[in-house]
Amino acid sequence: MIAYVVTEGQSDVDLLKALLPADLCHGVWFAAAGGTSAVISLASSLIAVRETAVAIVVDAKSIDPSAVRERRRDVEDMIRSVSPGIPFKVIVAVPAVEGILFNHLPLLRRLFDGRVSQEILEIAKTEPHRAVRELVAGPGPITNLSSLLDALTSEDVETLRGTEAIRELCGFLSEMRQPIVTTR
Repeated sequence: MIAYVVTEGQSDVDLLKALLPADLCHGVWFAAAGGTSAVISLASSLIAVRETAVAIVVDAKSIDPSAVRERRRDVEDMIRSVSPGIPFKVIVAVPAVEGILFNHLPLLRRLFDGRVSQEILEIAKTEPHRAVRELVAGPGPITNLSSLLDALTSEDVETLRGTEAIRELCGFLSEMRQPIVTTR
């Protein structure tokens, strides 16, 4: 086992798995904990019992930079208190993991035949999960997150990998794959 990736919900796991390079997912176990406190509890248990690196992906639930920093700091402090030197990384998705999809509007407009209204974009700024739900509820072949992820081309995936949360997660998982070099 290289590392664990712990998220708040299954849709977060599905989205991350769809966007991460396959080679980085090998030897990585993904878990949807079911909420913020459950994420912290599960990540703490994995670090303490399994002594394996953990990436914790949580929603910021805000777009305010100071609130985002505070969220990261709070989760890091809670995890650090149980981490006996085991590597971990807290990744805060702003405002939520589903927000990654709204970082490339031409992609969404193509997938939803131009039905990405200004109203949906406003909702997506603070509630991207709700905005995705509203988009997939409309007419067309994309009826849920799974079909949306299936509709992504390799170019779409590569574009979305450029978002901060995905870059951070890729960096952490890559780092965990590097052999530990000791000097004598």
